[in-house]
Amino acid sequence: MKTCSVFTFVLVLCLAACGPILPEGGATTAIVITSAASTVMPETPGPSPTEGPSPTPAPPTLIPTLPSASFSPTELKYKVLNQFPDFFFCDPDLYPIARGDERDLALARFPELQADQEEFQAILSHNSISTTSAFTDAQKLLIYREHKKLNAVHFQLVGDTYQFQIQTGTEGGQGSLITGAIAGDGSVEIQK
Repeated sequence: MKTCSVFTFVLVLCLAACGPILPEGGATTAIVITSAASTVMPETPGPSPTEGPSPTPAPPTLIPTLPSASFSPTELKYKVLNQFPDFFFCDPDLYPIARGDERDLALARFPELQADQEEFQAILSHNSISTTSAFTDAQKLLIYREHKKLNAVHFQLVGDTYQFQIQTGTEGGQGSLITGAIAGDGSVEIQK
């Protein structure tokens, strides 16, 4: 019986990491999860999930810019997020295994975030943070959280648009996986 209660606690803790992005007001959104569990094996060997983050971060993967685009790839991701305010994702620092204190991780990964200048400048602009040489720990944490949120919106270049997938949910309803496309001018087309 004791094992069952420990398992239940761990399960609740893991699922708590897969919550909706909360607006500033802090209102919650109930999500009904309907999926099957599966095992995912890494493509390349790396640290085990309990080892925590790699000591040397991988270089940022740049998203190719659309020809004659009015907006950068990160600005287009923000447009997708604005289109779907009930967006949610599983925080990689909390799910499936907690990796440590989020503030400490933000401070450790800050140089990596600064290396991707396209994303970094878009985050600063979107959050009205001035480009300064000294950022506070609170600003670094905010930038890190924005990076994780943006990273959950996957773009794939298809012709002259980006195809994307995003998870959404509504109060008391089921979650949905939306597939769509966004053009360089910011126009969004929902495909499925």
